[in-house]
Amino acid sequence: MRPDVPAALRARIAELEGRISSAEPIDATAGLPGVVRFGARVTVRGEDGVERSYRLVGVDEAKAAEGRVAFLSPLARAVLGKRVGDVVVWRAPRGDEELELVAVEFEPEP
Repeated sequence: MRPDVPAALRARIAELEGRISSAEPIDATAGLPGVVRFGARVTVRGEDGVERSYRLVGVDEAKAAEGRVAFLSPLARAVLGKRVGDVVVWRAPRGDEELELVAVEFEPEP
């Protein structure tokens, strides 16, 4: 690495290279059909009757405004392992909210 690269950037590059080298591809179609897992697009219906869809992604890919939530987020943890028809309660920013799981899909990332 070039010596003129600041130490903080060298450390971040090393961290990212480590993450890349340890990454393993997953088969979103493996496992139990219809069960929420990492990579799933889930559609939930809130208490207000409004349906919203989210894709469960890695921490680095999360962007809530685009419907991508980290698999470690409270919402994702509430739905992981659940099936269509299940009702979960998650700790939303405005307080506990009940959600019904209405769809689970696995599709390739665009």
